[in-house]
Formats: sequence, structure tokens, C-alpha cells
Amino acid sequence: MKNLIKVFVAMRNIAIIVVVAVIGFSMAACDDDSGGNDTPTTPTTPTTPTTYSIDGIWGDNYGMRITVSGKTGVFSAFPSSPSTLTQSAIDKNIVKLGDQYWQTITSTGTLTWSGQQKNIQFETSKPNIATGTVWRNCTFTMSADGQTLTVNGSDGAGATLGTWTRVSTYSIDGIWGDNYGMRITVSGKTGVFSAFPSSPSTLTQSAIDKKIVKLGDQYWQTITSTGTLTWSGQQKNIQFETSKPNVATGTVWRNCTFTMSANGQTLTVNGSDGSGATLGTWTRQ
Repeated sequence: MKNLIKVFVAMRNIAIIVVVAVIGFSMAACDDDSGGNDTPTTPTTPTTPTTYSIDGIWGDNYGMRITVSGKTGVFSAFPSSPSTLTQSAIDKNIVKLGDQYWQTITSTGTLTWSGQQKNIQFETSKPNIATGTVWRNCTFTMSADGQTLTVNGSDGAGATLGTWTRVSTYSIDGIWGDNYGMRITVSGKTGVFSAFPSSPSTLTQSAIDKKIVKLGDQYWQTITSTGTLTWSGQQKNIQFETSKPNVATGTVWRNCTFTMSANGQTLTVNGSDGSGATLGTWTRQ
């Protein structure tokens, strides 16, 4: 029987360390009527100030990346050389990619927000060993051009907790999810299964039951940047026989392209074998 393939579409049919005081991620018109023979004039329309969005990807000088969407900002990349304390928190899974770093982000003006930032806890006798995390109230102030974000504590001290720059070359690293519970964690050139749907398709369930696909296996590979918001690579697809379309027999790699939305929150995967069919749409978690 002819061996066919089926894509895992929805799998139904996966540090940003800033310097923080005490506990934190250390790395680190109107008309003028003057009388007389006035000539009618066209009223001037008031200029409305631009209200910038905090959504997007923010980076520090150490390689940390925070992806903001709505009221939350999550870890999307850790520094290549984090502080000892930060490395301890990463090793202990106290902080993980996809975890919230900023929460309850609320606009307080055209270029200002309030919220909370997550900081690492430690004992004074062991300052390099992470014991947990705690939330700290803070404020966010954006530069007039929308490219720089300064975070300050709002607990009285007002210390600067970090300065961030909007990342124009977006990173595909992080956790991506579909509407069915599937999660793919991307790091570098690969994306691995980090969660399967709670109610997968019969074919997908067959592949899971036969361990043809397992958590930790690669779903995307050879991911290579082709532009500011585009990448090329390959996606793993389930194989089956025409006479038994719900019985998985193996997997095969299919060439594809990845296109990210301008705010860095949505990733669309298309086949690059000529058909250009959409293989999946993912949202940053």
C-alpha cells in the first residue's frame, strides 16, 4: 500500500537577567478671534499623542529576552553566561523558559505602565544559591521612540531594576502552543515536543501509543533565519497507509517556512514543497 504522510496540524486531526537590588536576577488648538473682518478658517484637529504598545520582545545586554503580550511578559531566552545565582535558579527549574517574569502589566499613561517583576530569592549566608522567587511591584517607562523600556521598583526605593531594548530581529526561541494544548519548545535550530494535546486525533494518539513520537523528540529541525521575521526548516509529519489512515506507521520530515507576526506573538508554518499549505499556527506561550 502507498505510504502517505499527514502533518501534525494542531496535533488533533512547546534573561533575561537584570540587576536587581537585594533580591533579583543579577547578571544582571484653538482659534484667536481678534475682531475685524475675519476670514472663516477651517478648525484645527487636535493631535492625539501616540500610545505605544509594550507588546513585543525586549532584550538586555546579556542575551536575556522577555516576550510581552497583554498583561504578562515571559522568559523567551536566558543569557549565555548568567550569574551564578541565576544559573542556580535555572538548574533547579525555579525559573524556566515560558515562565512569567512580568505580570499584571497595566497602562498608567501614554508611555507608562505598572506591574510586578519576578525576583530570585536566596539566603544571606548563601547568596549564590537560589531558594525561590518573589514578586516585586514595579513601574515601566518607555522612551518616546518606543525602543527603550526602563523598569523601576515602586516599593519606596524606586531603584532601577533593568533597562531593556526592543528587539527588532525577533527570536524564535521560546514555547509555542496551539489551540489544542500542543506545546513546542524552541531553542536554537530545534523545536521539541513539550506537551501533547489532551484530546489528540486518532492518528496522533496512535503515534503516541506506539512511541513513534515522544515528549522531548524533535518536531522542528534545521531552523535557520532567512529574514527579520522568517525562518526555514523542517517539520515532522506522521506516516500512515491509505487503507488504515488512523494507524501511524512512522514519521517523515517535510521542508517548511516559519513566519512570525510583527509583535512576535504568532508563528505561522507553511510547507515549502510547492503547495505552500499552512501546516500550523502557533501562539507564543
